[in-house]
Amino acid sequence: SAAALRKEVVADTAGGADDSMAARGLPFSSDERPVFKVIVITFNRAAPLERLLRSLAVANYTVAKDTSIELNIFIDRGKADPHVDAAVLETSRKFLWPFGPKTVCARRKHVGLFGQWVDTWQ
Repeated sequence: SAAALRKEVVADTAGGADDSMAARGLPFSSDERPVFKVIVITFNRAAPLERLLRSLAVANYTVAKDTSIELNIFIDRGKADPHVDAAVLETSRKFLWPFGPKTVCARRKHVGLFGQWVDTWQ
Protein backbone atom coordinates (compact mmCIF):
# COMPACT_ATOMS: atom_id res chain seq x y z
CA SER A 1 0.00 0.00 0.00
CA ALA A 2 1.06 3.60 -0.48
CA ALA A 3 1.07 4.25 3.26
CA ALA A 4 3.36 1.28 3.87
CA LEU A 5 5.65 2.40 1.05
CA ARG A 6 5.91 5.92 2.50
CA LYS A 7 7.12 4.43 5.77
CA GLU A 8 9.88 2.54 3.93
CA VAL A 9 11.14 5.36 1.70
CA VAL A 10 14.14 7.28 2.97
CA ALA A 11 15.03 10.54 1.28
CA ASP A 12 18.28 11.37 -0.42
CA THR A 13 20.07 13.84 1.81
CA ALA A 14 22.17 15.41 -0.96
CA GLY A 15 20.60 18.67 -1.92
CA GLY A 16 20.97 21.59 0.39
CA ALA A 17 20.74 23.04 3.83
CA ASP A 18 17.08 22.24 4.45
CA ASP A 19 15.55 21.31 7.77
CA SER A 20 12.82 19.12 6.26
CA MET A 21 12.59 15.47 7.19
CA ALA A 22 13.83 14.56 3.71
CA ALA A 23 16.94 16.71 4.11
CA ARG A 24 17.72 15.00 7.40
CA GLY A 25 17.43 11.55 5.81
CA LEU A 26 14.33 10.62 7.78
CA PRO A 27 11.30 8.84 6.34
CA PHE A 28 8.80 11.14 4.66
CA SER A 29 5.87 12.25 6.76
CA SER A 30 2.40 11.80 5.35
CA ASP A 31 2.17 15.50 4.46
CA GLU A 32 5.58 15.69 2.73
CA ARG A 33 5.73 14.50 -0.89
CA PRO A 34 8.93 13.09 -2.38
CA VAL A 35 10.33 14.78 -5.48
CA PHE A 36 10.40 12.62 -8.57
CA LYS A 37 12.88 13.51 -11.27
CA VAL A 38 13.71 11.93 -14.61
CA ILE A 39 17.17 12.83 -15.89
CA VAL A 40 18.09 12.32 -19.54
CA ILE A 41 21.66 12.78 -20.75
CA THR A 42 22.16 13.06 -24.49
CA PHE A 43 24.62 14.17 -27.13
CA ASN A 44 23.94 13.94 -30.86
CA ARG A 45 21.28 11.32 -31.54
CA ALA A 46 17.92 13.04 -32.04
CA ALA A 47 15.94 9.99 -33.25
CA PRO A 48 16.79 7.76 -30.23
CA LEU A 49 16.18 10.74 -27.94
CA GLU A 50 12.73 11.27 -29.43
CA ARG A 51 11.94 7.56 -29.03
CA LEU A 52 13.06 7.67 -25.38
CA LEU A 53 11.01 10.78 -24.63
CA ARG A 54 7.89 9.27 -26.22
CA SER A 55 8.38 6.14 -24.10
CA LEU A 56 8.78 8.22 -20.94
CA ALA A 57 5.60 10.16 -21.76
CA VAL A 58 3.44 7.02 -21.98
CA ALA A 59 4.97 5.20 -19.01
CA ASN A 60 2.75 4.43 -16.05
CA TYR A 61 4.03 6.41 -13.08
CA THR A 62 2.23 5.18 -9.99
CA VAL A 63 2.54 8.25 -7.83
CA ALA A 64 -0.06 10.34 -6.05
CA LYS A 65 -2.34 12.27 -8.37
CA ASP A 66 -1.00 15.68 -7.31
CA THR A 67 2.67 14.64 -7.48
CA SER A 68 4.78 16.34 -10.12
CA ILE A 69 7.52 14.51 -12.03
CA GLU A 70 10.30 16.78 -13.23
CA LEU A 71 12.10 16.09 -16.53
CA ASN A 72 15.67 17.35 -16.94
CA ILE A 73 17.40 16.94 -20.30
CA PHE A 74 21.16 17.59 -20.40
CA ILE A 75 22.76 17.97 -23.85
CA ASP A 76 26.52 17.67 -24.22
CA ARG A 77 28.62 19.40 -26.88
CA GLY A 78 31.08 17.72 -29.20
CA LYS A 79 34.77 17.60 -28.40
CA ALA A 80 35.97 18.44 -31.92
CA ASP A 81 32.86 20.42 -32.91
CA PRO A 82 31.90 22.55 -29.91
CA HIS A 83 28.29 23.08 -31.04
CA VAL A 84 25.17 21.56 -29.55
CA ASP A 85 23.45 19.25 -32.02
CA ALA A 86 20.59 21.35 -33.46
CA ALA A 87 18.24 18.40 -33.97
CA VAL A 88 18.75 17.20 -30.38
CA LEU A 89 18.13 20.70 -29.05
CA GLU A 90 14.98 21.08 -31.14
CA THR A 91 13.68 17.63 -30.14
CA SER A 92 14.26 18.47 -26.47
CA ARG A 93 12.63 21.89 -26.67
CA LYS A 94 9.52 20.87 -28.61
CA PHE A 95 8.76 17.79 -26.50
CA LEU A 96 5.73 18.27 -24.25
CA TRP A 97 6.19 16.68 -20.83
CA PRO A 98 2.74 16.08 -19.31
CA PHE A 99 3.79 15.29 -15.73
CA GLY A 100 5.44 18.48 -14.48
CA PRO A 101 8.22 20.95 -15.26
CA LYS A 102 10.76 20.27 -18.00
CA THR A 103 14.25 21.77 -18.13
CA VAL A 104 16.59 21.60 -21.13
CA CYS A 105 20.23 22.28 -20.28
CA ALA A 106 22.70 22.66 -23.17
CA ARG A 107 26.22 22.35 -21.78
CA ARG A 108 28.52 25.34 -22.30
CA LYS A 109 31.45 23.04 -23.10
CA HIS A 110 32.10 19.36 -23.79
CA VAL A 111 31.98 17.31 -20.58
CA GLY A 112 31.73 13.74 -21.89
CA LEU A 113 29.64 10.88 -20.54
CA PHE A 114 31.28 10.88 -17.12
CA GLY A 115 30.87 14.65 -16.77
CA GLN A 116 27.25 14.43 -17.88
CA TRP A 117 26.48 11.75 -15.32
CA VAL A 118 28.25 13.39 -12.39
CA ASP A 119 27.11 16.96 -13.09
CA THR A 120 23.42 16.11 -13.44
CA TRP A 121 23.21 15.20 -9.75
CA GLN A 122 24.52 18.51 -8.46
